[in-house]
Amino acid sequence: MELTELRREIDKLDDTLLDAFLKRMELAKAIGEYKAENKLPVMSKTREREILDGVMARSGDLALYSHRLYTTLFELSRSYQESI
Repeated sequence: MELTELRREIDKLDDTLLDAFLKRMELAKAIGEYKAENKLPVMSKTREREILDGVMARSGDLALYSHRLYTTLFELSRSYQESI
């Protein structure tokens, strides 16, 4: 496959990733509102650990990178929830 084609495929995936990220943040907002209304803490270490364990188990040789990606997603979601 040519470099141009590979980049085109990356661009398509980037569009999908952005759509998924925006939907995830929309849900994070709804969760943040629920937590605020019910006086629940924003952070759930247990939930994050469960997700990280599953992601890393599925990621094989890319487990370290998947861990970093999800850790960043959690930080962004918590920050957004705290701003509510």
